[in-house]
Amino acid sequence: MIIPDQRLIQLTLKVFMMVDLLQCVAHVLQYCQYTARFSLILFTNVYAISSYCVWLLLLWPLRVLQPSVYWKLESVLFKGLLAMVTTWFFTAGYKIIESGDELSVLYEKEALLLANHQSTGDVPSIMASLHGRQKVGGTLMWIMDEMFRFTHFGAASTLRKDFFIRQGKAVREQQLLNLHAHLVSDYVALDRKWIVLFPEGGFLYKLKESNKKYAEKNKYPVWNHITLPRVGAVKVVLESLADGLSSHVDTGESAMKISEEMSEIQKLMTEGQQTTYCDTSPLGFQSDEDVFHGSLLQWIIDVTIVYPKDNPLTLVNIGAGSWSACDVLLHFRAYPVSDVPRDEEGMKQWLFKRFAEKEIMIEEYYSHGTPLSQTDDQKRLLARRKDGACHFDGLHVVFFHLFYLISFYFQCLFIWKPIFVCISQAFTL
Repeated sequence: MIIPDQRLIQLTLKVFMMVDLLQCVAHVLQYCQYTARFSLILFTNVYAISSYCVWLLLLWPLRVLQPSVYWKLESVLFKGLLAMVTTWFFTAGYKIIESGDELSVLYEKEALLLANHQSTGDVPSIMASLHGRQKVGGTLMWIMDEMFRFTHFGAASTLRKDFFIRQGKAVREQQLLNLHAHLVSDYVALDRKWIVLFPEGGFLYKLKESNKKYAEKNKYPVWNHITLPRVGAVKVVLESLADGLSSHVDTGESAMKISEEMSEIQKLMTEGQQTTYCDTSPLGFQSDEDVFHGSLLQWIIDVTIVYPKDNPLTLVNIGAGSWSACDVLLHFRAYPVSDVPRDEEGMKQWLFKRFAEKEIMIEEYYSHGTPLSQTDDQKRLLARRKDGACHFDGLHVVFFHLFYLISFYFQCLFIWKPIFVCISQAFTL
């Protein structure tokens, strides 16, 4: 039997101790990096949201005298906030990979965007995707849970008249009435375009068990990656903004005209010519008002959000950059509102069908790695885009960081400092 040399044993122990020490140091440095990044993100929130809110308050007289100018300026400032969120996303190594319908022809159109809701990472993912789409990011109207009213983002959303909806059976009817009144009074006046709504009404991990019981009890399908959508808010949006819509049965001619116009637009875009899809169409087709029979809301855009390994990003992950670099998939499908039945049951079945298709796409992706665009073989009016990464406009992002940072400096100098001096003097008297 060979007895190991004592010095060799000691050397081996020292090596193991050194490895353990290096691992501990690496973990400490990593957590320091997460903390530093998260602190920087918090500071970004402070100077961006504060500057945005103060600018809106300073411009308040313009809101009374020239409201259209005021809300145009607000949309530019709000798009700047989306630039902040986009920075957090991309600097952590997270990329948005988009697929599905080409939405560029809808940037100036009124639309309802419906998304599945998995975590707090969904809103930043949508913001990062919509930030670079011309004026879309600035003219969004968000419909969100009441709890967000009491956050820093809630302060900005309150000033720009997004809608906060309270959950619960006791207040459901009143909340839907409030939503209707809000849309009728503010959506048009503020020149909003896309409305963002999460029909599931909450995060997947919170609703999964209760949704399973409800689905089994009412003989609905039980899904693993999404929950049954609620039709209430969708119905209110359509009834409030799509009243001029013709019935579901007589939409064939309209759909054909839209399809023809879209084909011509895509043809011109391919040939490198510039064209505008607007009321006075240079192509000689009917205007949007004729095609959609006076409906204000023209399109429903369905977006399916998919995270790697069925493990959704959260705001903390994005803020700290604590996940390794990954891709977040966003798959878009656009439908004219005329495709949606007007009766409640028909609307519910239409919405359930869209979410059932989401479940199939997500399941195929997780089980076999099949791209969402391949599972989605549905024929729709808009042309398909190539699967690819979302555009990141670095110059635009840097500009808004500097703008909000400089604004915050002058606000501290001329607003916050005098206020704190007055308060401190009042306490010393």
